[in-house]
Amino acid sequence: MNKGKQIRTQFVTFYSYKGGVGRTSALVNTAAHLAQQGSHVVTIDFDLEAPGLGSYLGKLKSSYDERTPGILEYLDDVIFGEKLPSLKALSVDFSEHLALGNGGALYAISAGDTSDPSYYSRLERLKWGEIFEHKHGELILRNLRNQLVEEFENPDYVLIDSRTGITETGGVCTRYLSDQVVVLSSLNEQNINGTAAIYRELASDKKSFVFVASNVPAGMPSGQGQLFTERVASFVQAFGKEPDIFVYYYPALSLEETIPVMTRNGLSAKLTDPLYQSYRSLSNTLELKNRNSFLRALEVAARDLRRVYIIKIRSDTSVEPELSSLETLLVNYPSRKLTHILREFYELAELVAANPNNPRKWGASRYKQICREAEAVDNRAIKLARDALVDYYDVALRRYVEKGRMSKPFELFALSHNHLVLTEIAKGNYDWPESFLERRLSAIDKGEESIRHEMAWVLFNLARVYDLKSKPRKANSLYARFLDIFGEVDGFGSLESQANAYACAALASSSLGRYDSRDHWARLATDSAASLPPDSMIFSPFVYREHPRERFIKEVAEKLSPTL
Repeated sequence: MNKGKQIRTQFVTFYSYKGGVGRTSALVNTAAHLAQQGSHVVTIDFDLEAPGLGSYLGKLKSSYDERTPGILEYLDDVIFGEKLPSLKALSVDFSEHLALGNGGALYAISAGDTSDPSYYSRLERLKWGEIFEHKHGELILRNLRNQLVEEFENPDYVLIDSRTGITETGGVCTRYLSDQVVVLSSLNEQNINGTAAIYRELASDKKSFVFVASNVPAGMPSGQGQLFTERVASFVQAFGKEPDIFVYYYPALSLEETIPVMTRNGLSAKLTDPLYQSYRSLSNTLELKNRNSFLRALEVAARDLRRVYIIKIRSDTSVEPELSSLETLLVNYPSRKLTHILREFYELAELVAANPNNPRKWGASRYKQICREAEAVDNRAIKLARDALVDYYDVALRRYVEKGRMSKPFELFALSHNHLVLTEIAKGNYDWPESFLERRLSAIDKGEESIRHEMAWVLFNLARVYDLKSKPRKANSLYARFLDIFGEVDGFGSLESQANAYACAALASSSLGRYDSRDHWARLATDSAASLPPDSMIFSPFVYREHPRERFIKEVAEKLSPTL
């Protein structure tokens, strides 16, 4: 590890007193969701007696071969062969199979090659009591942690699938390898009592715990006198608190290994899936407990960067912006894609500050490219910083025009979400946006720029201007074109953009009298918005302003009158 870096990796063990509670499923789905958010994750199957991780990994990568050496071969070589194998070489990289667009990564180290006849003889001699007494077992495990951090270049998480019950291996995973322990238990009596007994032993280690009530049947009634409520009360009595997470269960899950966070059925389907919500909540809970995570560092740097833009917009030269958080991010995570995006944002703002009267030196091509990269990333910090950068460029362009210069530079910075154009529409200035958007549409139609995403939003915004200028025939022609390509647009970036996109499709459908389609898109807009945190802001296609989440949902209902 490079000098000056701090070890930030969080080691999280997933433990259950009994099998069959969905421990491995919870680990795999949590790992996939964390990677989708931009984290680097390593998973290890430490359930050496009954490996299960491989069955799920085959769902991520069909060519995955379970007959690969893993952590058992590593331990055997270190303890008895006095060798030090590479953990990175033993791992399988699943990052490309997650279709990650944000630089996240997912690696897996299997339990070992169970098809090798020597697997069970190696397992038989892995007696941890003797290893701790005669083979420096604690030092071996400490070196294992350090080697994982070193070889995987400071990953954000190492998620460890532990052995169930009261076992030596389970103790190794929970006591010596973990910073946090995810404790899974069904709500029946034998699970609660057995798990609580183990927890009382572990609690003295002062670790961080996440309590998960698993295998909860979806749709269980709650309330006084209901079985579910009584079982939760039993959990509280045993552990002293309610479960942090409820993981729901469908009977079909007993028939195959599934990874709900990787479904390709569209975001709206996932948002209404209780199991998906369970795993998302679990990964978010781990993030909240991890004070030194990459995603948290990214959030701090993005907010600081936004403050820098505000200072520049106000032209307040007396204030010295604080950017140590960005420097920290660059030192600790220089190769992360999201770090690269923030660095680009900062450098572009510096170009504007250095050349306020010459937009041609503001890096138009870099600006458009990095904004499009950011738009494709589902990350709140990046969205915050991107929107702030776009605002900064819009203010700089407006100042340039107000000095009597021509508006031609706007063409250099054309974006699907050009805030200045949208702001002018919101102010009731339709002539200039109409001319601008017509030129953009003409350029795209001529093949000068073949960006499907931008074409969709140019079509919608120009149709909206025609609508507002009482040109219904022109408007409906473009609304129809917009809807024709809407389904072909590959993703919308953030959840806020998703909600806005569905509202646009609902509005276009309403104008064309396609009421079933209108109701469908309006429901998706509402579902997407409802899944966001309460303080989220969503851009309204009705009034061209950002609205708080609840106001946006109310507006969709009032403007479109869908049957929600």
